[in-house]
Amino acid sequence: MNKLRIFTGLILAIIISSSVNAQDLENIIDKHLDAINAEKRSELSTLTLKGSLTQQGMQMELEMYEKAPDKMKVISRFSEMEIVQVVNGDNGYMINPMMGSSDPIPLNENQISSTRNNSMLKTGILNDYRKGKLELMGEEMMEGKPAYKIRASDENGERFIFIDKDSYYITGMQMSMVQMNNDITLEMRMSNFNTTDGITIPRTIKTFTNGQLAGTVTYDNIEFNKPVDDSIFEIK
Repeated sequence: MNKLRIFTGLILAIIISSSVNAQDLENIIDKHLDAINAEKRSELSTLTLKGSLTQQGMQMELEMYEKAPDKMKVISRFSEMEIVQVVNGDNGYMINPMMGSSDPIPLNENQISSTRNNSMLKTGILNDYRKGKLELMGEEMMEGKPAYKIRASDENGERFIFIDKDSYYITGMQMSMVQMNNDITLEMRMSNFNTTDGITIPRTIKTFTNGQLAGTVTYDNIEFNKPVDDSIFEIK
């Protein structure tokens, strides 16, 4: 009888703990959506960004175009070369002359999914992941500040998302992916948040590959709802 009571008590404790965790997670997501002004963001049709990318000691000019619901193009310019990445729905390609070829190379499903998930026109990646599975993993320091750590998973795999405890902005993401037949851990850290037309986005994004700084993106100019022609997202 005592064993049965102990077992029943453990089950009840697990149920209560899971319920509290779910409530806390929902509260965090709701506060995050309020912080990024998700309602206004859902009304945006296009986003145009200009800035710079510092990578391996090189600084490149950067242009980024997004058009709802699932079109994105990123252009990096160095000297007279252009590195282009395009995603249009379920298709995408990259042109990288620095790899020795100017021919378009198709992106795989993981690359396309990762690019779409990084869209700044989305009303919140966590809101989208509610269709899959979310789990609050606790807290972790991100850039010297405490952040909620959330595991998000769907049919394309899983990633960890870090939400600052004070601002409720996403300040970090971490995921595993395959790049050039190698398994890598990719991490992004967001900072220097700035509000334009009521929408707050990070002006600085650092990318780490297997713990090593791979590049830093800095946005200087941000425009919303500027006309963007569909032709720039055509798949080659």
